[in-house]
Amino acid sequence: DHARRLLNSARLLRSDIDLNPDALAGIIVELLEKNAPTGDTYIRPFFYKGAVQLTPRLRNIGDELGVYMLPLGDYLPTSGVKAIVSTWLRVPDNVIPSRGKITGAYVNSAFAKDEAEEQGADDAIILNTSGKVAEGSSCNLFIVRDNTLITAPITSDILEGITRRTIVEIARDLGIAVDTREVDRSELYIADEAFFCGTGVQV
Repeated sequence: DHARRLLNSARLLRSDIDLNPDALAGIIVELLEKNAPTGDTYIRPFFYKGAVQLTPRLRNIGDELGVYMLPLGDYLPTSGVKAIVSTWLRVPDNVIPSRGKITGAYVNSAFAKDEAEEQGADDAIILNTSGKVAEGSSCNLFIVRDNTLITAPITSDILEGITRRTIVEIARDLGIAVDTREVDRSELYIADEAFFCGTGVQV
């Protein structure tokens, strides 16, 4: 799933990398075998444009693949997370596609994360340009109201999170009501529970 999402992101950036999900997974396995990590490890493969040029464009530029790995600790406190609603808004999909893991978009995340930490919080909840709840600085968000698990739709300018999708599937298998819909900011303050989720963030 992760390899497929990355390759879809590369397509958004007009990449001509000749890889399929299995080949990309094989490269990652080779990296793990060579480094033999002893604990939980975060792996980040990424594509980048290899040419040096002044013109801002994506077409007809060589593409390169990089992969790095690092020990995976607790991204956020496991005892509970303090979050603010950021003054920064999520970049809309028609500016930088939210469904792609595009490195440049992480500047938006960094602004929100820094703002949260400067205010003594662990992370930020970011609204979209319509004023609806989008997600965390680099993670998806769920709230719980009246025994219903609620998360914003992909069209709210959020990443198509794999962990998010898995949580929805597990919840439905367990008979937990799930509602995928726009979320108002005010609902954050009256929710029974809220949690972030993501590959690095976990749940």
